[in-house]
Amino acid sequence: MSINSMTRRGFAALTTVFLAASYSTPSFADTTLGGNSWVDSIKFGGDIRLRHDTLSQAGGITDRNRERFRLRFGTEVTIQDWMAKFQFASGTGNQLSANQTENGEFSQKALWIDEAYIAWKAQEHIKLMGGRMPNPFWQVYASDVMWDPDLKPEGYAQKLDMPMGDRLAVFANLAQMPTTDVSAGVGADKNVWIFGEQIGAKTTLFEETKLTMAIADYGFINETTNPMGGTSNFGNSITAGGLLTTPFNILEFTNELAFHAGPVPLSLQGEYVTNTQYNRLAGTAAQGGGRDGYQTGFIAGKAAAKETWEGAYFYKYLGQNATVANLADDDFGNGGTNRAGHIFWVAYAPRDYVQLKLKYYITRVLDQTLTSGGATFTGFNGDTNRLFVDVLVKF
Repeated sequence: MSINSMTRRGFAALTTVFLAASYSTPSFADTTLGGNSWVDSIKFGGDIRLRHDTLSQAGGITDRNRERFRLRFGTEVTIQDWMAKFQFASGTGNQLSANQTENGEFSQKALWIDEAYIAWKAQEHIKLMGGRMPNPFWQVYASDVMWDPDLKPEGYAQKLDMPMGDRLAVFANLAQMPTTDVSAGVGADKNVWIFGEQIGAKTTLFEETKLTMAIADYGFINETTNPMGGTSNFGNSITAGGLLTTPFNILEFTNELAFHAGPVPLSLQGEYVTNTQYNRLAGTAAQGGGRDGYQTGFIAGKAAAKETWEGAYFYKYLGQNATVANLADDDFGNGGTNRAGHIFWVAYAPRDYVQLKLKYYITRVLDQTLTSGGATFTGFNGDTNRLFVDVLVKF
């Protein structure tokens, strides 16, 4: 095991030790008939979303129309500088989505553990987390070239947010995330891990004008030795057995400029990723496809409070081996990599906590001569347009 790998694993081990050593179980004397006096707050919340999903495939037999819903409900408990949260969600266990398609002749649908983690505020500006948790890295919408917004990583994370005066703050986010537990074999650890380190800064340039920039490095271990597990998106160069044929170490650059144009809030976003471990010359023609990806665009307005609007446009380009397809957004086309295209949406909030949204994707395959697991980019995985019609209620 390399020194770099040992150091990264050390953060996970230290976080486990600190979370365990710093926890003290309240005694029975601390409880009362009306509840637990040692609990500062208990919050409940969630949302329900109804969705019509139309997939129009070039070369496919027919359009695919689905009626779907998503349910999420959770509880957050705060005990002084500790917080514990669990959340259940609908779906099929897919790591990228809690959507449940309405089928099965009205059969009952399952709930899954969507979040289950604890967080400790070790110091004023330092937080440690462990379990199945929200993505610990700073993200904007454009970040879905790297991370699907519904993805909940598992493992350990350390977060630092340090003000440097009235107009500047720096932050750092680290995470150690096991994706596959491999018990077979003797000798070196064969588990698949992702180690991420992100540093960034946010500054106020003018009144209501803020710039945030970050750079991240995501290192992978054993990703070409064992399948990463979970539901597989189409795109990466993989074998018929599901093994990645190229290693991954991804650099990510994320930027957002937020300001107002009169009364309208605007967010200009840009994201660039590159797989520094990918060597196209080392593979066959079917393992080509590029190491780079990016997404850029804007969001105007914010459909949150009653009678507010929002509109957006983004352009995305994602080479076949720029990021790991199993982690990237699964709504763009039919998910995965080796794809480029346009994203539009408009949203309206008729009430507080209620949102209506139309979202449309126009996507194309970058290189149809490539293969992924022996399959070509045609039909269901070819050029694809997609329409979402959503109704979301938060509670």
